[in-house]
Amino acid sequence: MLQKISLYYYTIKFLKRTQIQYQLWYRLRSKWRSISKFKYNYQEAPSPFEKIKMVPSIQNHTSYLGNNHFTFLNKDYVFEKNIDWDYYHFGKLWSYNLNYFEFLHQENSITFQSEYSDIINDYIQNLPNLSNANEPFPTSLRIINWIKYFTKNLIVRRNKLGRY
Repeated sequence: MLQKISLYYYTIKFLKRTQIQYQLWYRLRSKWRSISKFKYNYQEAPSPFEKIKMVPSIQNHTSYLGNNHFTFLNKDYVFEKNIDWDYYHFGKLWSYNLNYFEFLHQENSITFQSEYSDIINDYIQNLPNLSNANEPFPTSLRIINWIKYFTKNLIVRRNKLGRY
C-alpha cells in the first residue's frame, strides 16, 4: 500500500495543476456517463415493413429515358441489349454517373419502376466483373441511392431461405 502511495506521489509531483484538474475531470465524467446512460429511453427501430418518412431532396434531372437510354453530362447513349456498366466512350466520369444509380430518384421515376428492378438485377449479376463498380466513391453513392429507393418504395427482397 505504501509503495502505491509513493508511486502516485512521484507521478503527481511532476504534473502541472491543470493536468491534474483535467485528469480528475475526465475520470469523473466517464464514471458519471456510465451511471447515467441507463436513464435514457431508447426508441425501437422501425419495422422493415413500415414506410420511412424521408425529407425530399433536390430533384434530380432526368437522366434515364427508358429502354436503356441514359444521359449524363449532356451526353446521351442508348445501350442496344445489355448495359455496359464500364462504358468508357464518354470518359470515366460518365461511367461513374451510370454506376451511382441517381436516376432512381428522378421526377418521372414511377414510369420506369418496372425497368428499375431489371436494371438493378442486371447490375448485381455483372458486379464481380466490373471495374468502376468496386471503386469506393461509386459504391458509397450507389449504396445510399439504393437504400433511399428501396425504403421509399417499400421494396423488400427475400433470400433463398425465405427470410428478409
